[in-house]
Amino acid sequence: MPKIQTTAQRRRRYEIIARAEGEQCLICYIENGRRVGPPRRRLVIEHADNDETNWNWDNLHLVCYSHNARLKGLPVHEKIVKLHAYGDQLERERKRENLPTWADVLKEGLPYEDGSPEMR
Repeated sequence: MPKIQTTAQRRRRYEIIARAEGEQCLICYIENGRRVGPPRRRLVIEHADNDETNWNWDNLHLVCYSHNARLKGLPVHEKIVKLHAYGDQLERERKRENLPTWADVLKEGLPYEDGSPEMR
């Protein structure tokens, strides 16, 4: 995918991630427990591998600005391991609470424009 994304593409990806992980900062949720209500801070899409062109779903997470800034200081490998560990823990908790998980969201099917380059 191209490095520059349209606002509509970013909004659509944000909605898909929010459906799979909940509209909350992944790190705040795991470290501080369940947050009730909408996020108090604006959330951003975080690329675990720091590659803005890598739009694989397992590479994307929602985090708040403060955690986004903290993650930028970590080495890439450490950041990937940390985000995947938090993501796995969140996945287990959402499964236990019968909330949609990444498996459910991906099973429902993604829009045509979010598919692989061969599909487009």
